[in-house]
Amino acid sequence: MIDNNSVLKKLCYILKPSRSEMLSILAAGGYETSKSQIDRWLSAPHRKKTSSGNTHGKAVNMYKPMPDEALEAFVNGLIIYNFDVDEN
Repeated sequence: MIDNNSVLKKLCYILKPSRSEMLSILAAGGYETSKSQIDRWLSAPHRKKTSSGNTHGKAVNMYKPMPDEALEAFVNGLIIYNFDVDEN
């Protein structure tokens, strides 16, 4: 199953929004966050390698899973932001 972070990455690859635009899109969908949080959602979970080449299960970067509510707000915000849909 594809996770929320992967969906966001694919949408960003297609749409190429700036971080500021992403904040506006999320806000239009009713979700407030920061640029650093967006960066965490878009970062890849890297694994630390040992000298023998094996990987440990711990992520060593700033990766954070994107909550369902944030992805829902992003998709809804895309519609509002791009098509200027009146919510009433």
